[in-house]
Amino acid sequence: MSTSAPQAAPSRVQTVNSLVVPRLRRIAGLFATIPPFTWLVYDFAVAALSMSWAYSHSPQAWEAFNLPRHLAWGSASLIFGTSVAITSHVFGLHDRTVRRTVTGLITQSLIAVLVAIVSLVTISAIFFYQDVGRNILGLAAIGTTSALVLCRAFAWHFATRHPECIGLLGDRDFVNKAQAFLEATKRPIRLCPIVLDEKETHVVSLSSLPDWAALMQMDEIVFHGDPTPEIRDALLRCLDTGVRVISYTAHLEKNHECVAVNELSESWFLSNDIRALHPHYMILKRASDIFISALGLLLSSPLMLLAVIAIKLESPGPAFYKQTRIGLRNRPFSIYKLRSMRLDAEKGGAQWACKNDNRILRVGKILRKTRMDEVPQFWNILKGDMAFIGPRPERPEFVDSLAEAIPYYRPRHLLKPGLTGWAQINVDYGASVDDAREKLRYDLFYVKEASLKFDLHVCIRTIGAIMRGAR
Repeated sequence: MSTSAPQAAPSRVQTVNSLVVPRLRRIAGLFATIPPFTWLVYDFAVAALSMSWAYSHSPQAWEAFNLPRHLAWGSASLIFGTSVAITSHVFGLHDRTVRRTVTGLITQSLIAVLVAIVSLVTISAIFFYQDVGRNILGLAAIGTTSALVLCRAFAWHFATRHPECIGLLGDRDFVNKAQAFLEATKRPIRLCPIVLDEKETHVVSLSSLPDWAALMQMDEIVFHGDPTPEIRDALLRCLDTGVRVISYTAHLEKNHECVAVNELSESWFLSNDIRALHPHYMILKRASDIFISALGLLLSSPLMLLAVIAIKLESPGPAFYKQTRIGLRNRPFSIYKLRSMRLDAEKGGAQWACKNDNRILRVGKILRKTRMDEVPQFWNILKGDMAFIGPRPERPEFVDSLAEAIPYYRPRHLLKPGLTGWAQINVDYGASVDDAREKLRYDLFYVKEASLKFDLHVCIRTIGAIMRGAR
């Protein structure tokens, strides 16, 4: 009778590491995906406390019976905190999918603080009739900027040092495409491909999947499509070992606020609650669109007049033009814009606009960069052809070709097209089928998750997109 050699017991260090490392990765995962609202509250709190701390170090703070001044400075702290929180949101400091660098954090934080200081000084002069001391502003700016930068830098550094391990389960084509997309997002994760293909070598069998997940210390397995009964059984056994399991579509919606276009099926549209179709949301959205468009036309009239004069001086012909686009439920409508190109820009037929397009006028470059060319669309919103937030309307010639090349392209027309949208602030200017497919990821996510809260988020982020010249 043969006996096997006794296996060595795991050392204390190995045991501690097996317990501590997964916990560190879970904490790191939380740091990497802190919700925007949490950052919003944090920014407000540190800014308000920094202003109060700065005031406490001023001579006025020791005037015990000067209650009106103390109340005014309490209001100043709230104004400063609100301004920092809003400006930080505008410039993307609350975005959980953006790669963080110290230089970028310092720049964005300084801009947020400077805008907040200007807002505070202006409001204090107009409503409180008092000046804000330079020493107080300086101390508040230093304290706020330091808190904004250091906390985010620490969270991002910790998340980068202990990245979560995510397994991509599927065929070779899915694994390659998913890996390319997730790596491009710059989120601090470690990807582990799990290719299920009997024709290839060095692949993982379903029977050994739980052991492989434990060996690679996976935190989550992302699977492809509708799994077979064998794959489902293997994934259930992975759940028993403490590994999270999620579909690729759900993973993108949860962590990247977009959808996997190539993974969608009819059941996705039928099983999900399309919030954009709720009657109460449609009524409130229409009411807000009427108010915004009327106000926008009123406030932008002087700028539009200057733009019209500049266009007429550079190029003969009309300053405005209209173009057929596809709107709600695939119905065509006429969109209005300020002309930013030459009159003969499309003598050869409809074509994509691209970066450094030589058809664009000199004044047109300014109009397109600041989105002033889109201002006449406030009239489309007032008429009801468009909404303020929604997928950008495309031309019929492009819609037909895109619908043939991209699956489920037409469902983006389940709601009205918008002057700005979720895709516009997440994807650069699109001029190809691949760009349209990338934008569709975000358009369909907006169609599914549309709400007044989401619309407000898009409005605020649009300001930052305009400032950086995004289209």
